[in-house]
Amino acid sequence: MCLKVGNNTKIETAQEDIICYKVFRTETYSGRFGLLSPYRKMKYIPDVLYTLEKPLEIDSTTWLYPIVEKGFHSFVSRESAHMFLDDYYVRKPAILKCKIPKGAKFVRGIFRFYGFDYESICSDQIIVLESV
Repeated sequence: MCLKVGNNTKIETAQEDIICYKVFRTETYSGRFGLLSPYRKMKYIPDVLYTLEKPLEIDSTTWLYPIVEKGFHSFVSRESAHMFLDDYYVRKPAILKCKIPKGAKFVRGIFRFYGFDYESICSDQIIVLESV
């Protein structure tokens, strides 16, 4: 998943917690319930702080426009996440409220999928606030 950003976009620091929404695939492993990100299949547990291993960066060399590839991708609203699910199939989907904590680095932009644009955000930290 890549976040398309403008030519003059800068990485920001969250001055307060930012609420966002993430799409998950729900699964059961060995009798235990789990949340997976649909693209990278990363496992998530609610109320755990996830932190990127490398700094967030904007890559302006690969595409026709600058992108952010590595990071915790989420949607700025539940509506954007629902619109995405209207266009992309996720088996056993869940849209859960998340938090980008104060002090985290983030970038706002657009996730483009087959010609459709969804308001999104990519950050170096995220916490899943809800469970299914």
